[in-house]
Amino acid sequence: MSTPTKILQKLPRTLSINQIVDRLPKMLSSSDCLLEKREMGKELLAQYDYKSGDWKKYAFFEMPRFAGAKPKYTRNLVYEDESCRLLILCWLKGVVTPMHNHPEGGCWVTMLNGNLTEV
Repeated sequence: MSTPTKILQKLPRTLSINQIVDRLPKMLSSSDCLLEKREMGKELLAQYDYKSGDWKKYAFFEMPRFAGAKPKYTRNLVYEDESCRLLILCWLKGVVTPMHNHPEGGCWVTMLNGNLTEV
């Protein structure tokens, strides 16, 4: 059963990015059930204190290297082990990514700064 958004919004946002990194692999190893892991991941990210700005040290934008090249988003690695990868994705204004999925267990997304438009 999915955790209702209202409950997630009421969780205290007290965790640092280092605490997320510390808890993520432990959380993933605590269950073999993919749906349970997805719910635990949503709850973990809902507790992240993104307003502290500790994520900014991982936020780098890759500018186009050639004149006329389209800007793209940048994937910045925060943490990786055999079970997961934690990334900070940075998009320049106007950059799009095609609709896609993550069939190998999915992913969690949270907005840290800016605006996102789904088209």
